Amino acid sequence: MELKQGVEPTGSSAESGGPTTNSIWSIMLGVFTAPARALAAYNQKPTIWVPLIVFVVLVTVFSGAYAPYQNKASLELMRQSTTLTPEMLQSIEQQSANVSFVRSALTGAAMAVIVTVIMGLLAWMAGTFFFGGTTTFKKIWGVTILGGLIGSVGKLLMLPLVIAKNSVAVSLGPAALYPSKDMTSILFMILMYLDLFTIWSVVVSGIGYAAVFDFPRGKGITISVIVTLISMVVGLGLGMFGMSMAGLDVHFL
Repeated sequence: MELKQGVEPTGSSAESGGPTTNSIWSIMLGVFTAPARALAAYNQKPTIWVPLIVFVVLVTVFSGAYAPYQNKASLELMRQSTTLTPEMLQSIEQQSANVSFVRSALTGAAMAVIVTVIMGLLAWMAGTFFFGGTTTFKKIWGVTILGGLIGSVGKLLMLPLVIAKNSVAVSLGPAALYPSKDMTSILFMILMYLDLFTIWSVVVSGIGYAAVFDFPRGKGITISVIVTLISMVVGLGLGMFGMSMAGLDVHFL
């Protein structure tokens, strides 16, 4: 799928000295170890399917593994509702108990792919219409997926911490220092977005956007930050709206 065809960018590739013969596997590894070189190489020979399959597999695994803990957190929130009747709560508990690993895993993977498409479109529009760049959606989506690999690996690495604490309210960022791990706190949920792997992913994605648009690195990271902020605000807004509708006391602190 290409939304706009243009001249292949070369400036970022020359700057990082990325080779054009790298395999997609070495590029995916390089996203973690040498992102500028790896993403410059990806810009020269973009491919979607291998990174997408690896990304889907990672998300499928951690979505299924996290499901029991996410269900537990959701039930704890529902028990705080001021509008749910005991019968409604019992029905929710029964539905939660029947959620399978496979269903949770596949649902999580499907949603993650949709999110990368939306974020890729936002990045393409920001770079094209607001910053005057030229590239293809295929390259932008590929960079978004490659950046998403960092967050996916981060989720898997944090799984032992989730199991140890028996909670999804864990973070490798400022949320870990928050005194009350309250999922109805807007501030806590904002801090949950600011973990180490999210910030790492944002920076790497920005380096990739700079490479495919042939922008200075700072401009590429700006696009990545804008896209991340939009997705964070939308996700946070929908979550808080849903909790309010369920009769939960949503508050800032």
